[in-house]
Amino acid sequence: MNLKYPSVLIFIKKKKLIFGIIIILILLGIVVRYFLISRMNTVSPKLGSIVESVYGLGTIHSEKTYSLKIGITSSIRNIFVKEGQFVTKGQNLLELDSIPIFKAPFSGTIISIPFEQGETVFPQVPLLKMEDLSEIFLKVSFEQQGALRVRKGQSARILFEAIRGSSFEGVVRTIFPDEGQFMVYIDVSKLPAQILPGMTADVAIVTGEKENVLLVPINAIHMGQLIRIRDGRKLKVAVKLGAINGEWAEIIEGDINLNDLILIANK
Repeated sequence: MNLKYPSVLIFIKKKKLIFGIIIILILLGIVVRYFLISRMNTVSPKLGSIVESVYGLGTIHSEKTYSLKIGITSSIRNIFVKEGQFVTKGQNLLELDSIPIFKAPFSGTIISIPFEQGETVFPQVPLLKMEDLSEIFLKVSFEQQGALRVRKGQSARILFEAIRGSSFEGVVRTIFPDEGQFMVYIDVSKLPAQILPGMTADVAIVTGEKENVLLVPINAIHMGQLIRIRDGRKLKVAVKLGAINGEWAEIIEGDINLNDLILIANK
């Protein structure tokens, strides 16, 4: 190359540089495309049934609780029971100066005695608490969106994290407002004896069930759209959803049929 023409040399170097950059960008595009494709999968829509539920965290409560309080200052003369003790209805609990002996209003378990014999106690301070551990229910708090779908009599599935592999059935007893939240009481039968008030459980309340509807995986839908493959062509399609569970969604509007393929991301 004649060095008398540096401009020509610079031009050739620039062309080589630009050509190299183009090659790198093409290779990078191929790699990115391969990476994206490797993270995608396809699935066909299906006709099937879907159970729609709302989910919450519930807490076990006793049906019967008793908190012993007095209206005057007094001192404790006798304590006839201990924390954790099971007592029967009418059994002596506690005796105060100048006040008749307090008796158990129902059969249950003593869960708290914060004072000792001889201590002075003041009005409206709980002296003793007891609960009936044999009759319990589940209390779940929902926000408005979930509460609107809950009705009395709906079935509920209950799971305790500490009891793996087992689920329990319940029925919605009532729903009512409580300071901006909406409380749902669920009656549960046949719980193990080790389930006690204060324990928590995952709750799924069945709010609806549909048969023979068009379903697609929920993870295929983003911002109200999914990617449909038909006749080898990909197209974003807007869809309107009906019932939804943790895995599938019902398609009630949108150009989707059973012969299509739906693009989904691999987990």
